[in-house]
Amino acid sequence: MAKLITGHHAMHGTTMPQPTSTRYGGIARGSEVRTTEGPLPVEYLLVGDSVVTHSGVQKITHIHQTMIVGPMIGIRSCCLGFERPTQALLLAPQTRVLLRDWRARVLYGKKSALVPVERLVDDAFIAPIASVRVQIYTLTLDASAAFYANGVEIGTEPMRVTAKAAPLTRRIQA
Repeated sequence: MAKLITGHHAMHGTTMPQPTSTRYGGIARGSEVRTTEGPLPVEYLLVGDSVVTHSGVQKITHIHQTMIVGPMIGIRSCCLGFERPTQALLLAPQTRVLLRDWRARVLYGKKSALVPVERLVDDAFIAPIASVRVQIYTLTLDASAAFYANGVEIGTEPMRVTAKAAPLTRRIQA
């Protein structure tokens, strides 16, 4: 079971409500997201940035970051196809991955399927990692789509607005 430590809107410090469940999805800090400016680490992204999706370019409407201590799923490089992922990828268990290969046809009887990564665990190439302390990021886009993180298509849905948080709109200089 994961322990949620904090919830912030990007690095702005706006406190967000803690999830009532330890079921979570997101990509780990350091994962590279394909943007119109090229691949960028997820922690460098801002609301309003444009990301490349499987169906075109979309703007980020919300970024949620959470520090967790708990299980994650590790995906070895190239195990989902040529350069998918381009390098090892660490995902939260409920992160939805878009499959468009034999796995979708064999496991789900469909040409493509958006499935939680924990359902793809094979203990060799896609494996659970017992306990990790990591910052995870969940991106929300204009519409339902799959953006690219280390070359893997990650599913996202538009945000359901329940409370207004101030967006982070300027880059932090190192």
